[in-house]
Amino acid sequence: MSRTGYQREQRGLKFYPKSHRYKLDGQWVPGVTTILNKGIAKPFLVDWAAREVAKYAADNLDVLNNIEDTDARYDLLKTAHNRHRDRAAVRGTDVHAYADKLIHGEEIDVPEHLAGYVEGCARFLDAWQPSVGRTERPTASREHWYAGTPDAVVATPDGERLLTVGMTRARRSMVLVSSIRPSSFDDGRLAHGASTLMSILGGLASRGRDSRLEDLADPLTLALARELRRLGASVDVDYRGLLPLVAQHNGKAVVIESDPETLGESLRESLRLRPHVLRRLGWHYVRVHAFDLYSDPVTAASRIATVLGISADAVRADTDTQPIDLPGDD
Repeated sequence: MSRTGYQREQRGLKFYPKSHRYKLDGQWVPGVTTILNKGIAKPFLVDWAAREVAKYAADNLDVLNNIEDTDARYDLLKTAHNRHRDRAAVRGTDVHAYADKLIHGEEIDVPEHLAGYVEGCARFLDAWQPSVGRTERPTASREHWYAGTPDAVVATPDGERLLTVGMTRARRSMVLVSSIRPSSFDDGRLAHGASTLMSILGGLASRGRDSRLEDLADPLTLALARELRRLGASVDVDYRGLLPLVAQHNGKAVVIESDPETLGESLRESLRLRPHVLRRLGWHYVRVHAFDLYSDPVTAASRIATVLGISADAVRADTDTQPIDLPGDD
């Protein structure tokens, strides 16, 4: 609770099983089923609803004849398909719960009226032998502002072949639509082609994120990073979102900070505590004043290179690499 008495709701997704509703960052969002029901016309459901009403009327003529109020009789009939749907939803929830335990290798005792459904899941597992990434975990999209709960994310033994065929036939590009990030899966939980695909997507996401973070860095930091790379050091800008600039060479790693990075901290924190903590964690630490970095980034980079053990006689790349066009690339 804040000092004003206003409670800010925590960011994230919250699922309410009883009402089967979702809250994302404190706001209600529609579920996949709601979107499909309200946004996509399904003529076959209209036929199904009419058929359910007809079946109920045929099977319950005595009940209907005993209702004297015509409007009450009509109301009972027109909601027949909803009652059937609700019973099916409860049955589906129970089946999902048993299937989830079965997928994770748990022993289960299945009621007779659900046995056929769960046996179908068992036959699928025996026939396809999938590896399971995650099951029944609510997922949401902030971009499109909706949520849902996938039954399971699995990988089958022929996934490697399917992935190879798909990537080969794609030729130029592939468009993948998913509500699940590669980072959502624990290492080792997926196998076959799904594991390879998640590895590829994770690498692409990481490179894209690193590129965006570097683009957002201040120009002085970028200038120093460029000079360090020219000296042969490996450089990360905004390392893990915690350290402004990190360089490493031959097993040595150094954190480089400049004056703007200490804004909002006390002098004791920025000049003593922070460097001490980083050194205790195994980092070398170098502070470069913004004026020195602005006036002579080459000298600043040379000083850091000395800490990293890069020889002053090391060959220096005086230009940045650029993409080149090869014959046949049109």
